[in-house]
Amino acid sequence: MVKWHPPEEGCWKINTDAATCYANRSIGLGIIIRNNLGVVKAAASIKLKAMVSPLVAEALAVWRGVILAVENGLVPFHIETDSLQVADLLNKGLVPHAEIRDARPLQ
Repeated sequence: MVKWHPPEEGCWKINTDAATCYANRSIGLGIIIRNNLGVVKAAASIKLKAMVSPLVAEALAVWRGVILAVENGLVPFHIETDSLQVADLLNKGLVPHAEIRDARPLQ
């Protein structure tokens, strides 16, 4: 288990996660946005009927997290995901999968 670290004052932290269920042909996305005191300002749990890779599911969670933050005026923000591959791809601008290219411009 990784300990949550708050963002600096005046900034928001978006934490995201995703799960895939091949048996049900669905994915689940989890998003929580907190301030520097750990107070939850927005959250979402989303179930989608979709068959995508775990990488794409994690990227979709980040994308939906950014949308949730922007729609609620929770900017600026930092994004935290447990997918090192998604974080690396987005941070480096290397987005080879067409399904997750839309997440890059929303950073």
